[in-house]
Amino acid sequence: AWGRISTLMAGARWQLNKPADDKPAGDSASLGTLGQWLVLGGFAPKDADKPEASVEEAFINEADIQPSEGDKAGALAWKKAPSLGSWLDMEAAFADPKPVEGSTCYAHAYMHLAQAGTVVLRFGTLPALDAKAWVNGKLVFQATKWRYWNESQFGHKVELNKGWNRLLVKSVRGKKAQAYISPWQ
Repeated sequence: AWGRISTLMAGARWQLNKPADDKPAGDSASLGTLGQWLVLGGFAPKDADKPEASVEEAFINEADIQPSEGDKAGALAWKKAPSLGSWLDMEAAFADPKPVEGSTCYAHAYMHLAQAGTVVLRFGTLPALDAKAWVNGKLVFQATKWRYWNESQFGHKVELNKGWNRLLVKSVRGKKAQAYISPWQ
């Protein structure tokens, strides 16, 4: 497949753990994707009869979270999850039993840019009940019901700061799979 990567993304870096300082570090995001994410979950829904309501439940401090691998949220710990090209399979990080329908999982990463700018965040939720995303604590995306990503759908322009940026995605598991995160461009 052919694609375009912005100049902004060509110099971007990413890492899993909280940055030690303002200097660039980590791996290149020059292909428009992040190679790994930290994941946390699955949090059980408070109301098993209404699992879709879980997207509105804050299981962590969603706006201010700044995790590193191994950090705990209650009994759960943030774990590495590899991306599959431009897709992140959140369930890959979880041992059996996997999170069940209606459970909530989070994915988080840090991205460093040499200059501030606008990127496009694309999502597909295959088929999660709901998903949300935050950039630097600001809600930038919310989807309800099943969504499949294609080139013309669900592109969300987001502003990234010069230096380190925090990226958080929340997914409520549907009947088949968790949300998958597609490339930044």
